Amino acid sequence: MAANPLQQQNSYQAFYSQSVSADFEQQVNLGVQNNMAKSQKIQSQHKLFIGIVNLLKYALIIIFAFSAGKILISYYKTNQQINDVNAQYKKYKKTNNELKLQNKNLKNPEYLEKVLRDRYQYSKYGEVIFNFPSESLKK
Repeated sequence: MAANPLQQQNSYQAFYSQSVSADFEQQVNLGVQNNMAKSQKIQSQHKLFIGIVNLLKYALIIIFAFSAGKILISYYKTNQQINDVNAQYKKYKKTNNELKLQNKNLKNPEYLEKVLRDRYQYSKYGEVIFNFPSESLKK
């Protein structure tokens, strides 16, 4: 039996369309699989990149914290040194003022006479000095 050319053409088209659609579907599936693999690879690279960025971020925060700590410690030490120097300055200024007053008094003849009599038991010619016990010794 000879087949009708129209039927034969339809069967070729059916076979061809099935063959093409199967090949096309297989290629699409391969493309989808390749795209999924690429997508997963990109996602894993992205996760790795984000992890590295976070690690660097935390490292910088730690370095900053240590640096800030050192700066604060240095600041407080310097501030303490400034306070110590200011205290010494006040002490020396007070001593300097006392010495200036003493120097001024040493130029006064009446003060000199008083110091010589009280501390060094000096007397004028013909004077006799009597030492009486102080109040603290009587008790």
